[in-house]
Order: sequence, then C-alpha cells, then structure tokens
Amino acid sequence: MTRRRLAAALFPGDKTVWVVAAATAAVLFVVLLVALLQPRDVYTGSNSVGARNWIVELDDGRQLCARRQRVPPGTE
Repeated sequence: MTRRRLAAALFPGDKTVWVVAAATAAVLFVVLLVALLQPRDVYTGSNSVGARNWIVELDDGRQLCARRQRVPPGTE
C-alpha cells in the first residue's frame, strides 16, 4: 500500500478539516500544559484549608483558643 493510500485510509475526508482539527488540538494541548504547570498550593488532609496564621506548637493536653474561627463539625 502506498503512503498516500494509507493516509487516505487512516484520515478519510478533506485534508483541510484534518489540518484545522490538528491545529486546534495542538492549541488546546498547549493551554492544558500551561494550566497544569502553574504552581499552586495543595492542601491534603486539612479540608483544603490553607494556613492563615503562624503555626503554634502546644504541649499535650493544652488547648488553643482563637477568636472568630469557624470550624466545621467533625474536624479534629
């Protein structure tokens, strides 16, 4: 099978449609790649909440009181 017949069998239809589709796919791929490479904070195990204040270390059995903090039920 010649190269042209193989291409016609794999990509039937007008060549212009395939070129436009390939160009669109390439642009979308670049947009996706840029979006995935953007650095962002990922918070796992913390209900996706970022730290807003300094971290305070407490001894065992001590509690920390913070005013105006809303904590969802079931959060430990």
